[in-house]
Amino acid sequence: MRAAAIAAADRWKSEALWLTSLQEVRTHWNADRIDQLLLIDDAFGSTNFDPEAAEVWNRCIPMIDSAMRRGTKLILTSRDYVYAAAREFLKQDNLPVIHDGQVGIRLE
Repeated sequence: MRAAAIAAADRWKSEALWLTSLQEVRTHWNADRIDQLLLIDDAFGSTNFDPEAAEVWNRCIPMIDSAMRRGTKLILTSRDYVYAAAREFLKQDNLPVIHDGQVGIRLE
């Protein structure tokens, strides 16, 4: 993820902010800046689905949507089985880019 973040920050000339949870988006996103890249690793739980993380995501959707419309980039990571468990709790229709903008990386 670090290499992808560095490449993305370089490509978009963005300030990369490594956040530990979706809750930190509220405190670190700057509405006056369009050059932010927010990175959240294991967004819905590190090895198991965390229902609280999904609830935080749902509460943050309007703010995240606004940030992305203003140019902020967002990279979330999640293991496929954790994301699969989270999907039924996520209000994806309110932010279609989370479904449309997925990239899968298979490590073996």
